Amino acid sequence: IYPARDPIVMGLGFAAIRDIVSCMRYAPADDSGQPNPLNVEGKPAIDYAIGYGRSQPGRFLREFLHLGFNQDIEGRKVLDGVYASLAGSRRIHLNSAFAQPGRFVRQHEDHLFPGDQFPFTYATRTDSISGRTGGILERCLASNTCPKVMHVDASTEFWQGRGSLVVADERGKDVELPEQVRVYLLAGTQHAGPTMLKHSPLFFQNPSYPMNLLNYSPLNRALLVALDEWVAHGTPPPASHHPRVADGSLVPPMPQSGQGFPDIPRVRYPSLINQLSEMDYSHQPPRPIPGHDYTLLVPKVDKDGNEISGIRLPAIAVPQATRTGWNIRGEGYAPGALMVVGSHIPFATTKQERLEKRDPRLSFEERYSSRQHFVDAVTRAANELVKERLLLAEDVERCIAAATEKPNSQ
Repeated sequence: IYPARDPIVMGLGFAAIRDIVSCMRYAPADDSGQPNPLNVEGKPAIDYAIGYGRSQPGRFLREFLHLGFNQDIEGRKVLDGVYASLAGSRRIHLNSAFAQPGRFVRQHEDHLFPGDQFPFTYATRTDSISGRTGGILERCLASNTCPKVMHVDASTEFWQGRGSLVVADERGKDVELPEQVRVYLLAGTQHAGPTMLKHSPLFFQNPSYPMNLLNYSPLNRALLVALDEWVAHGTPPPASHHPRVADGSLVPPMPQSGQGFPDIPRVRYPSLINQLSEMDYSHQPPRPIPGHDYTLLVPKVDKDGNEISGIRLPAIAVPQATRTGWNIRGEGYAPGALMVVGSHIPFATTKQERLEKRDPRLSFEERYSSRQHFVDAVTRAANELVKERLLLAEDVERCIAAATEKPNSQ
């Protein structure tokens, strides 16, 4: 720890996003007289604007709204829709001196770094731990410039990103969502998708179990279409799909029996979560305030270890494996600590194999009388998602092809 000097100006990205979108939406030309490149017959062609952010950009969008940047300097709305993905309850530490926006608090890293303190919810409320009042939409509600919001989290966000604080309060009670907000859990998925993992060694910390490479892109595609229809035509989107305290689908992570995770041989259930306390940043190094800990909850799972709430892809509704949002670091990388990836733990293929392994989860052959039986079940699950507008029709074919060609694939 040392005193620093000469910080560069941070936080300009908020103003840059606000001003470029506002210019493209409303101005026939910029301040220098350069015509708007999106002009049609001398007028801006944009009817609606949607902001999409995944992981760090998702946290950026939450802070963008929190700081009131969805109102331009003329008082007009900037973004009509916001898709904040994989952000959990966090925002981004950017609008301050010496900010390092790429950093974020995880169970094992950066616990003293800002960006994860109140407010967490979209609705304005008073936090009994910090005594503060606020909400992500507080400023835009006051200026009547709020966008339609879809908040979309993977399972990992509940273990690493304190995702429960988006839908439950600091004491573990359900909170009501504003009418312009929908929240979705992509059940049984990890923070980083398969493509991101190929290029991000950050996530390869000697995992104890095979990583969960379930592709949630089909759900993103359907939800983005629904957001577009909500913004442009007022078509109500699918109802929120997230765990709730009231129905028992959002529970404390410990003990294991309460969360419901089965006793799978050679699989260790995590004994920790990314805890959160109100921090005293007036002290260096910053320190947690004693007695100011937040209640953090995780999605409950079924007897197979798969989550019972959220949007369940066919791979979760018609499973061949247990898929989690958590994984545990192995030797050489702080063994026992949580990673920012999930786990993929396949079922046994046959009953005999299951009994030999003493696996409590039914084998593939005990669940499905044939491969075709399995494919038919996947087809039904996919079509049900289409009816709810949670999956595009074109992705049904992809789900069926994966079920047919890749048995027990990750």
